[in-house]
Amino acid sequence: RHDTQIDHDVHLLSLFTAVGDAEPSRARAGLVARPHRDDDQHRNSEEVRPPCSKDEANILYASGQLEHGGIMARRYCLAMRSIRVGQLADALKLGPSELVALVGGGGKTTALFALGCQPNGSVVLTTTTKLGRSRPGGRRTLFAPTDNELLSALAEEGCVLAWHEDGVRKAVGVTPETADHWFGLADHVVVEADGSRGKPFKAPLDYEPVIPSSTTVLVACVGARALGAIIDVQCQRPDRVADVAGCLVSDVLTPSRLAAVLLSDQGSRKGLPVGARFVVLINQATDAHADYLVELDALLGPGVAMVAVAPFAPGESPEALDE
Repeated sequence: RHDTQIDHDVHLLSLFTAVGDAEPSRARAGLVARPHRDDDQHRNSEEVRPPCSKDEANILYASGQLEHGGIMARRYCLAMRSIRVGQLADALKLGPSELVALVGGGGKTTALFALGCQPNGSVVLTTTTKLGRSRPGGRRTLFAPTDNELLSALAEEGCVLAWHEDGVRKAVGVTPETADHWFGLADHVVVEADGSRGKPFKAPLDYEPVIPSSTTVLVACVGARALGAIIDVQCQRPDRVADVAGCLVSDVLTPSRLAAVLLSDQGSRKGLPVGARFVVLINQATDAHADYLVELDALLGPGVAMVAVAPFAPGESPEALDE
């Protein structure tokens, strides 16, 4: 058994981080595997194999429980354990001071508001594009604040929403330079740096996204509704998605095509600042997406972290936390 194959199998078993889980043995990952059984009686068994280390994987292989050369999905029934939206900051491994830029498709605004109440320290939520005026998430909203106004509001509230100006239906965002400047005043700045018109996935045009140069974490968002869907149906700018993926707009967004766009400098990594971490965030993921995401993770490789957020009940929406 070569170490590279062991690494691959362990990587698949450790697909998603579920930090804060009450069970420490499973807190290292969000993907666990059930031994496959053909009879229906045991197909939904609660027996699961916890995430394992490389040494543990060697033991499993020696005992014949890991199959040489096979994709783990072929050997096991895989159950993907998505994190709850309230665990997002931990899953993204945010440090004491971060500028997080959210790009891509579905879930950006949800992630924005979720990160407004999770990191320690002061947080500014903003956008470099436009944001629905009716979605303040119950937070204090400032328009073109001075430094003193922003600092005062942060001292009182801890987290504020700051825009450039109030539009008719959408609030107008700030320049990336303003977001950079605010990063010097707050512990964290979270920026919605892209728009997708409600579509779960997209590829950017030449002037997109609008990413601050001080960004430390670039999060590419993908709504699970796009997984395995027809590109022309579920993607904004389907022509761009197809061009980057090397296919037609009438084709299905397979894991390999999605990975191609996510990893491309003309796709989801476009504008990634030097030194910034790149993370893929899958929103509204369920067990039904497990096999797709296993393949996607393998295609992204160990250098790209992936986080999956489970669907939430209406009362769990980050936009309703303070209301």
